[in-house]
Amino acid sequence: MEAIQLKALKTLVIVMGVLIVAGFAFVAITVIDRMSGGGSVQLLGNLALSVEADCTLADAWSARGLLYLRIAGDSRCMAIVMIDPKTRKEVGRVTLGGPKAAVE
Repeated sequence: MEAIQLKALKTLVIVMGVLIVAGFAFVAITVIDRMSGGGSVQLLGNLALSVEADCTLADAWSARGLLYLRIAGDSRCMAIVMIDPKTRKEVGRVTLGGPKAAVE
């Protein structure tokens, strides 16, 4: 009886050791892949955006799968433009400096 239990325990320890090594390898590969930027870089290429003549690109960042562009200049220019990198199309625009909306 003890021999069967000992053999089962040895098998369980070996299987758990293999799982630990496989899990460590998976985590290490994932960390290395994310640090090298693998798979997450999407190139936009050329992108044309319609803005007023005196407007400039003040800031750009990405979050939640969208590219955000902050346009600055005079009051006609103040906007944040949202672009979907997959379709390369403008999906939204927040215009700043327009007429004040009534707060209810």
